Amino acid sequence: VVVLFTEGRPDPGAAPPWLLCLWAASGAGSFMYITLCIWLAMHASICSHSFCVRMLTQVVRLPIPTKEQLDAARVLATDFEGTKVREMLRVPVVNQQLKKLHSMVDHLNDDQSAVTHVGSDGSDVWEETMLDADGHPVATDTLAHVRLYRKMQANWQAYDAYARVSMAMGTNQFLQQLGYTCLIGFITE
Repeated sequence: VVVLFTEGRPDPGAAPPWLLCLWAASGAGSFMYITLCIWLAMHASICSHSFCVRMLTQVVRLPIPTKEQLDAARVLATDFEGTKVREMLRVPVVNQQLKKLHSMVDHLNDDQSAVTHVGSDGSDVWEETMLDADGHPVATDTLAHVRLYRKMQANWQAYDAYARVSMAMGTNQFLQQLGYTCLIGFITE
């Protein structure tokens, strides 16, 4: 837009004044709409980040373990002294990961026909679902923090929507100004 107003600006005497007015109005409109789009998008981004931080720090908090849970998780030095050298020098989580991997492979071999979805390219697509305490799947839209987040979205969705509309209008005005520039170029030459 700046180049069109400086280097690419048409000569005032060569083109009709009404066409120059349309050219200038389209350029100014494009600049205003794109500036409005940037302002609305920045405001939506700041609102969404501040509400997400508020939700994560005030509503959805990480569980703090109790003293009994901490005591159960620690290992005493006397427990370490009574172990074998092979157990002392093992890599910490390899055995658990291998057991988990073997159980997953066995589970996949047993349930090969239980594929939930097939992707567009024919590959198997597995969905990770949340389970409740009894092992039943839970719909994510029923979780409290998801419902709260959807309520908070109302605070910035309007800014986001109007930023997209302003971007579309600004692009439309810019392309219209380019059309007027081409028209002025054809008329003057």
